[in-house]
Amino acid sequence: MELFLFIVIIVYVFLGIGLELFAIASSGADNNYFQEYDCELGFISPACGFLALWQQITSSNWHEIMNSVYDASGWWAYIYFIMFYFGINQVLLNLTIAISIEM
Repeated sequence: MELFLFIVIIVYVFLGIGLELFAIASSGADNNYFQEYDCELGFISPACGFLALWQQITSSNWHEIMNSVYDASGWWAYIYFIMFYFGINQVLLNLTIAISIEM
């Protein structure tokens, strides 16, 4: 339970950072990845930001979002998305699986 809460806190922190870094770039972007949800690049609102991060957690074409945000904002998008990917997917989710197997 504590590990799940820790994952939620990490996602919340990255959501806040993403909203601060990419909200202005998302509003004027040409490439609207989440156009059907009216979210543009995904960091217009907390709900849209969570949608973008959830897609990265599930590893479903997360590099497409990263490249779209990079085109709209700059090089720090790569740092943000890669840190989130390795922090959540590679470390925490694998740790969750390992703990589940040990139980």
